[in-house]
Amino acid sequence: MARAGRKRKVGERYPAGQIRPQDDGPSPAIVKRLRSAAILGMADPHWGSVAGLWYLQKVIDDSEYEAAKRFGDLHAQYIGVIGGPRPPKTSTGERMSKSQNVDVDTHQGDLEAQRHIAVMTKYNDVHTSLLMLNPLTEAELIRFCAMPGETPTGHEGIIRIRAGLRALADLWKISK
Repeated sequence: MARAGRKRKVGERYPAGQIRPQDDGPSPAIVKRLRSAAILGMADPHWGSVAGLWYLQKVIDDSEYEAAKRFGDLHAQYIGVIGGPRPPKTSTGERMSKSQNVDVDTHQGDLEAQRHIAVMTKYNDVHTSLLMLNPLTEAELIRFCAMPGETPTGHEGIIRIRAGLRALADLWKISK
C-alpha cells in the first residue's frame, strides 16, 4: 500500500534528513562586492568585466574565462602595437623629461620590434581561427573581453561568444 502525503523531494540529504542545498555559485552579495572592489581598483580588474561576472555566475567555465582574459590582454597589446611608437613625454607637456623614442638601430629597438612581431603573429593566429567560426565572432569577443566589456546582444551573440571562447581555449590548449 502506498504512503499518503506529499512526495519526498529528491536530493542529497544531511544525516538529520534535511535536503542539502545545491551549490549554485557564490551569493549575489559576494559577486557584487567583488565586482565593486574591482571597479574601485582594490581587486583584479578582470572581476569587474562582463567576462568576470559571467564566470562568477557560472555562465562560462574556467577554460572559457581564462581564454577571455588572455584574449582581452592580447587585444590590448595588439591595439598598442598598431598604434605605433609611444610619443615622448616632452610632447605631452612633461618638461625636463629624459624620455626618448626607441631607436630601431639599437638593441632596445630590436627587442621592441621582436615584441611587436610576436604580438602580431599571436593575434593573426587568433584572427584566422575565429574567422573560421563566424565573421562576427571576433567583433563580439572584442566587445565582450575588452575592459570593462559589453554584454552580447541576443541569443546568437551569446552563442558566438561561447563558441569563440571554446575555440580560443582549444587553440591555446587551456584545460578545465
